[in-house]
Amino acid sequence: MRWGVNVIIGKKMADEIDTLNWDRLTPSFHAPLKIVDAEKGVLVAGCKKYLGNAHEPKSLEILKGATHYFDDTPTMQDRLFTATHDWFKKF
Repeated sequence: MRWGVNVIIGKKMADEIDTLNWDRLTPSFHAPLKIVDAEKGVLVAGCKKYLGNAHEPKSLEILKGATHYFDDTPTMQDRLFTATHDWFKKF
């Protein structure tokens, strides 16, 4: 491929990912959770659902104007870094 990222995983792992019940699995995690998503990405609805099942502390930040790779403007990746960095500073 001339674009994106290639990731190779085993068939068993791929099959497991497709069958995980995230609604049941997510509540078993007890760690601070920050999700930073792209406004124009395809994951917004899934992120909101996932966050709804997570324990506090939790936060969702949707970067306006961003697409999946957060490379829409020269400062978009800086905004992603800042959102992430600020969350880690709290803990």
